[in-house]
Amino acid sequence: MPTDPSEARLLDALRSPENAVATDLTAAVRRLRPASFIAYSEIYAFDPMEFAQLGQATITPRSAVPSLLHWGRTESGNDVWTTARSGWFDVTWQGVGVELVAATFGVAGAGPETGWWIVGPDEAAVKAFFLAVCRYTEDVHGQVLVFNDGEFSKSTELHHAVKAASWDDLVLPGALARDIRADARRFFERRAFYESHRLPWKRGLLFIGPPGNGKTHSVRALLNELDRPIIFVRGFQGRNQSVAGGVAQVFERARRMAPAVVVLEDLDCLVDESSRSLLLNELDGVARNHGLFVVATTNHPEKLDRSLLDRPSRFDRKFHFPLPDAEVRRAYLSRLTSREAEPLQLSPLAIEALVERTNGFTFAYLKELLLNASLTWADEDGARAFEAVARETVTLLKADLKTADVSLGSRQGVRSIGFAEALDRPAV
Repeated sequence: MPTDPSEARLLDALRSPENAVATDLTAAVRRLRPASFIAYSEIYAFDPMEFAQLGQATITPRSAVPSLLHWGRTESGNDVWTTARSGWFDVTWQGVGVELVAATFGVAGAGPETGWWIVGPDEAAVKAFFLAVCRYTEDVHGQVLVFNDGEFSKSTELHHAVKAASWDDLVLPGALARDIRADARRFFERRAFYESHRLPWKRGLLFIGPPGNGKTHSVRALLNELDRPIIFVRGFQGRNQSVAGGVAQVFERARRMAPAVVVLEDLDCLVDESSRSLLLNELDGVARNHGLFVVATTNHPEKLDRSLLDRPSRFDRKFHFPLPDAEVRRAYLSRLTSREAEPLQLSPLAIEALVERTNGFTFAYLKELLLNASLTWADEDGARAFEAVARETVTLLKADLKTADVSLGSRQGVRSIGFAEALDRPAV
């Protein structure tokens, strides 16, 4: 027992409920490995389980100590990812043997944290292993980094959706697609120009328009073309973390990944009065945001504060995705029907008739029109010409929309026809 009162107070503090588990475990590890170098970490970037699962090391649980491995399901539900909650593990990495002890604990009002004790022959070996794990697990390998509910996860499914997206699948008005692509390409290709002219090498684009008009697919096609590290933000708020903490965590991680792309889809849902200033401060970071390209979308620009819309240093360009006019609807319907089997193709005359009757339809709803008509035609075993079924389907869908207007109320100047774009399904 310590005789010095200061030492006694320090010992009492270390044995407080917040520190008791970590302190006792540290002492136990030191007693077991008195000649080894021991380090401790609980930062999210240190994930030795993922490091090993991706083939960078071998990790084996010690049979004498029960291990608690947590299984999580991937977004597709077709596979699992594994994290450690507790256990004692032997690791072999580049011919060096390292031991790991994991324990998960927390205090009231805070989420549980998994701590790692890293035990190695000397400080140099432990430090090299620690940094290698952090560097590798912070990177994305055929995945998209998603931030949601206060934590990061890696999505292979979203990565596949990005890689499947193509500008060739879009029919956008005028030079919209060309201007978006040129703006993004110029940013990444002209780094030297920005730096030589002492300009902050950061940029932000905002896609504006009603749902179902190609914003999501345009974002994915752009990400596919740029082929840069991506952070996709689903929400800043976490169960055990404030919005402020989430905003700071996203941009801190993005800066370490730069040059990189940050995607803020449905921006009007991500920020409110309490969080707007936090996001503005992060977007305004000049030197700190070197190499950050931010792409945001909104269905409701009227909900955004003017400070986000009007100041170029936050979103330098605003690209508008309007409801498709007659020319664009004609091109889109022609493209969709040309890919179908011959019985489901529409003649130019039939397409023109649909164009005249679909004023106000979004791309998503035009796609739904052909899908619904195709299913009806199949249900009838092709008894009627597909063109007749398509014309009838337009009438049915318009009747549904009129009913929705009565139920929800029509807002002049805001009303659009279409389905909300979803992250987990291909958008038009």
